[in-house]
Amino acid sequence: MEKKYVHKCWFMVPINEAGLHAVEYPGEYAPENFFEVALVLEELNVVEPVLNDMNDKFGILIDYCEEEDLPAEHAAEALRMVLAFRDGIVDEEKRRIVEKILPVFEKAATTGMPVVFWL
Repeated sequence: MEKKYVHKCWFMVPINEAGLHAVEYPGEYAPENFFEVALVLEELNVVEPVLNDMNDKFGILIDYCEEEDLPAEHAAEALRMVLAFRDGIVDEEKRRIVEKILPVFEKAATTGMPVVFWL
């Protein structure tokens, strides 16, 4: 039986100085230094509209097959954007997908850390 590869898209927040250092030097990434949430590509498609809004608002490029950082100073506003996006969704399954990424933005906003996107 052939095993199917599933691409994961990571939303991460450093939880210590080593994690913050790894944001600058990705070759030093270690999972124990990050709070992480992963989405599969189909889930990423659900949250893509709010990520595109962040691109426009903050002058960044969160895009598939790219790494991008959302600076810490934008974390609280990004959290508000994700909450507003979630609140506008009626479909319960799509709403649950958006809720999967909420803890990342909450963590970033409360700790003053950036959000790292590895899509």
